[in-house]
Amino acid sequence: MVTANDAAVDEQVGILQRIIDRLGNGVQLGDLYFQIVKDAVSHSDKKVQTPRFQVLHTILCAMYPISDTVVAHLAETTVKVVALVLRKLHAVMYKSQDGMIYTYHASFVDYILQAPTNAETAFNPHCNIGLHHAFLAKRCYEIMKIQLCFNICGLESSFVKDADVQDLQKHIQDKIDSSLKYAVLMWMAHLNSATDPDMVLLNGPQLFVEKLLLYWVEVVNLLKARREGMNMLHMSTAWIKNVSHCRERQ
Repeated sequence: MVTANDAAVDEQVGILQRIIDRLGNGVQLGDLYFQIVKDAVSHSDKKVQTPRFQVLHTILCAMYPISDTVVAHLAETTVKVVALVLRKLHAVMYKSQDGMIYTYHASFVDYILQAPTNAETAFNPHCNIGLHHAFLAKRCYEIMKIQLCFNICGLESSFVKDADVQDLQKHIQDKIDSSLKYAVLMWMAHLNSATDPDMVLLNGPQLFVEKLLLYWVEVVNLLKARREGMNMLHMSTAWIKNVSHCRERQ
């Protein structure tokens, strides 16, 4: 009996064999990865190619495995585009039964996230990690600005303890989707990993404190993510102090 897993393995082997045949003898792992990504992402229209790259780089720069829906929200594209990229990159990554996206081997992640070499052609498969973290930090902040609000779960009274709220978990699942959860818990981590932040990012933590903090605290509490929340607050505090000191020296 042929299983779905057997079929997937056969497809992966077929993809790799076609690439090996095209590249010839003496093929290196980097050559394989280059050709796989080029076949999957390259397009004459940059408006088509750029979202594909954003999907690939978002999957690899995410702080933990995420679903196709979250990838689409973060990469500012559609689930259809994410599905297309996953299908074309089936030899190196896959969507698991839990709905999360994973790579088959760490060497592919290392290859994409490494700096480009002089030997590369005009097509550059690599990710500028710092710039993409800056992009993801902005996207997380935009998601929070749109979705965070007072009493996000629409509870009847703020005087009732969470433990006494009927169907609280259902309220949380209905009102706090996976994209908002990711943005709430990871936006500052992306900001700390960003390079060359613009004024929007530089002022992000201060605007966060002024406009979103109370709504954010409510969500962190509902998610029972106080430890992660405290880490985020410490990072935000350090960022605000650092930006302030830099401006004072100017």
